[in-house]
Order: sequence, then C-alpha cells, then structure tokens
Amino acid sequence: PLSGREKVFEAGCGTGFGTALLAERLTEGGGIVAADISENMIGEARKRLGDVASRTVRFVHGDALELLDSEGPFNMVFSSWVLGYIPLEPFFKKAAGALKKGGTLAFIVHREHSPAEPLDIFGELVAEDPSILAKRVRFDFPRDTAHVSGLLAGAGFEPAELHDGAITF
Repeated sequence: PLSGREKVFEAGCGTGFGTALLAERLTEGGGIVAADISENMIGEARKRLGDVASRTVRFVHGDALELLDSEGPFNMVFSSWVLGYIPLEPFFKKAAGALKKGGTLAFIVHREHSPAEPLDIFGELVAEDPSILAKRVRFDFPRDTAHVSGLLAGAGFEPAELHDGAITF
C-alpha cells in the first residue's frame, strides 16, 4: 500500500503502463522518477500519462543502474518486465543502496526461458536504435524463486513475498 507521498524509482518505464498505475496512487505529493534506456519508449509514456506526468512523474533517459546511484533515496524501487534485460545481481544491489531504510523493492520479472523469443525483443530494440549493438547485452532471467531469493539476500533484502506463476497475454 502507498500513502501517496512516496518517492518511487521505476526502472524501465517502457510505454508508461506501470507508471500510470503508480501515479494514480501518488496523490499526496509523491513522485516518480521513471527511467528508460529508450527515448522512444519515454515518448510513448509521456503520451500515455498526459497531464498527470507533469504533476507526479519525471522521465529520465538513461541506464537504471547508473541512475539508481544518483537519484535516491527512494521509498520504493519498482520494475515490471524489465529485469532480466538488466543484470539481476547488480540491479538488486543498486536498488538496496538507493532505498530509504524500510523501503520496498517491487518487481515483476520474466523467468528464465520466458518469453520464449527474447531475441525477437532484442531485434525490436535494435531496429529502433541500431547503436544498441555497441552495448553489451546479456539476458539474465531468474531460474526460479529460490534463485531470486538468493540474489535478494545477497543484496541485503528480506523478501516479504515471492510468487512464481504464469501469465498469458
């Protein structure tokens, strides 16, 4: 539950779907730093949020791992469907360092070998921005909840809830 006053960092805001849901909850002066490595995705997110963005969201183009070092501290670090494209262990460590005491890390992540076509997603990114080929990309999806739990513990987190399931789009 959010009180509405939290400062939230969103790693990989994409088209802003999750950003919009968070912004609806931050009505008491809270705000979101919504980061994405793709300027085009940030453009889509700005369109989705419209006027809401100017009141509660600051979009930042850049690498979430670098931004977590400079943008905190946060009450919450959130990511949906992006982890795995961002290396897990460094992300969890950076998130732990960017959170206020008692802060929350919340995320939804693909499990290893899911989606079935990760290279298709990579192909779409390359088509959008061929310069991404100059960057090192390593798919780092978790194997299962035990794997995630171990990585979280290594970063100093005590998981309150971990769920393993399936979703069909």
